Amino acid sequence: MKRLALALLFVLGLVAPASAQQWLPGGPGSPIVCVYNASPPTVATANFIYAQCDTNGKLITSGGGGSSTITAITATNSHASSTSLGTSLVAKASAGTLFGFYCGAITGGAAGYCIAYNGTAAPSTGALTGANVLDACYFDTTARGCSLSRIPMGVAYSTGVVIILSSAATPFTYTTGTDTAFISADYQ
Repeated sequence: MKRLALALLFVLGLVAPASAQQWLPGGPGSPIVCVYNASPPTVATANFIYAQCDTNGKLITSGGGGSSTITAITATNSHASSTSLGTSLVAKASAGTLFGFYCGAITGGAAGYCIAYNGTAAPSTGALTGANVLDACYFDTTARGCSLSRIPMGVAYSTGVVIILSSAATPFTYTTGTDTAFISADYQ
């Protein structure tokens, strides 16, 4: 909760008085997004200023003489995609951050879920470990795809990033055999 409150203060630009703030090309009044790791996502517009913070929400500063310099940092996201229609994609087999995923061109006739799962490999079909289901989007029988974005901050995964396609009635069950899809993900 403390991190959320501190991040909100950074977004609103309320952490330092205007006289102490140094603005980057986003310009005065641009929201500041506090990033807790060294790799924030790259965005296409200059509407946000990314400030690097430690895990306690304290701004990591540079410069001296009592002045703070907010440093904009950028990183390159990786992209993984399936090479054929399938039911799973291991985007990253180690800890990381997921920024978005997509399941499209879904064949078959069942509705279901595109599920982001915290793991290093696709799980077995059946009930999923609820704590490892970290995101999901729903597709019905007419809209043959769905996507989910968590930009700019992303969702941290402690084990790995696996995207699975399930025709089950709940995102906590992995059912294959009916639908297949093109699957892609953006991550770090």
